[in-house]
Amino acid sequence: MLLGSVAVQVIRSTVNFHRSIWGDQFLTYNEREDQAWEEEQAKELKEKVRKELVIITLTKPMQHVKLMELIDAVQRLGVAYHFEVEIEESLNNIYVTYGDQWIDDNLQNTSLWFRILRQHGFNVSSAVQRWSTSCLDMLPEYMKFIYQELLDVHKEAEELLEKKGMTYRSYYSKEMVKEYTRNLLMEAKWVKEGYIPTIEEHMSVTLVTCAYAMIIAKCYVHGHDSVTEDTFKWVSTYPPLVKASCLILRLMDDIATHKEQERNHVASSIECYMKQYGVSEEETREVFSKQVEDGWKVINRESLRPTGVSRPLLMPPINLARVCDVLYKIGDNYNHVGKEMINRIKSLLVNPMIE
Repeated sequence: MLLGSVAVQVIRSTVNFHRSIWGDQFLTYNEREDQAWEEEQAKELKEKVRKELVIITLTKPMQHVKLMELIDAVQRLGVAYHFEVEIEESLNNIYVTYGDQWIDDNLQNTSLWFRILRQHGFNVSSAVQRWSTSCLDMLPEYMKFIYQELLDVHKEAEELLEKKGMTYRSYYSKEMVKEYTRNLLMEAKWVKEGYIPTIEEHMSVTLVTCAYAMIIAKCYVHGHDSVTEDTFKWVSTYPPLVKASCLILRLMDDIATHKEQERNHVASSIECYMKQYGVSEEETREVFSKQVEDGWKVINRESLRPTGVSRPLLMPPINLARVCDVLYKIGDNYNHVGKEMINRIKSLLVNPMIE
């Protein structure tokens, strides 16, 4: 790229990922002949589960363990969204019966340009703050397409939202993207200086750059009428539920990938904690695993108590936290997809729902 009249070589940080294992499998869709039958079977099963939830909820407290097992099974199958009302009533019933302590001790539920922005945030961060096509010339060639796509996506959203009088949604979304890139720039500064921050400094930045809060906000951009301006204000202040989801991702990611960093990168939370407190990697992992567990307790409490948003709007941060268990519980299944993860994706997106 040219800076004034001086040619500046841009050195890009890279990391070695394996090639896509899916090819063009998800680029085409063919409707199966037995789809109508599967849909009818699914409808019948939903009604059966719904009745079971209601029946157990209305019985004696002794049956609540069975109720929790059923809810857990429904959650793990990823179909809980069909039974939001019934599950909420069931959990409220249990909460009233046993109180907060029982819940704390016994209940633990277990986008391409985001990654590009994370890798190359130093180059795109002043440009994002200005949010204008006039910034294209200041970017290296490999960044121009990414930046233009960022502007186009938000412009398209603004045009759709303007017709509904909801342009505030795009405004808050853009502000969170700006916050994200500002913090990426801080990470880049630490890398350049070889600085290992304190764990407090690290978390104040990386809970933003993990991108979960930004993704949660984007989940609401085209949401239904229950999404209000207060919803975006709620997300942007990192309330306990959102912060806990970000914390779970940050710590589980670092625990799984700490030894795999192949490029210049900000020090992981594990490195920061070890340096600050003079403890071993194993001790640090134990501390962080306990913090992940505590994060789930926060999510459990915040899922049951009245919050600033309605229950359906709590699902994005909750579901994103659940993703961490799938990706990082055993190794790094995000960057290095294994057989088990491949089978899970096939089960969700490829294989028939009912055999």
